[in-house]
Amino acid sequence: MFNRRARTTIRIVAGGYLLYLVYQINRDIISAGQEVTAGYIFSLIFAIAGAAFVVTGIRDLIVHRDFVNAEIAAGSNGGADRIEARNFEAETENIEAEEDPALEAETGRKI
Repeated sequence: MFNRRARTTIRIVAGGYLLYLVYQINRDIISAGQEVTAGYIFSLIFAIAGAAFVVTGIRDLIVHRDFVNAEIAAGSNGGADRIEARNFEAETENIEAEEDPALEAETGRKI
């Protein structure tokens, strides 16, 4: 879950940076007093991409927050029960291997 949230945050920051670049490009074009078609084209591309990154990033954060809140409301513990079950299975294998040397040979684990 952390990776998804971090990736979304980076996307929002990148979108904000693109919007900042749009501002800088347009400010420089206006202060130069020239009409630069390429500057306007890149400005438009950066504005569309930046706005899309920011909007989709914020939307994904809201969806993720709602999903987490729904899990909490439903009483889920975020997968901790699955981790606990895996740990229990590993402990059970270790106990069985202590009791049965043949099982230790099959699993290849030295106990």
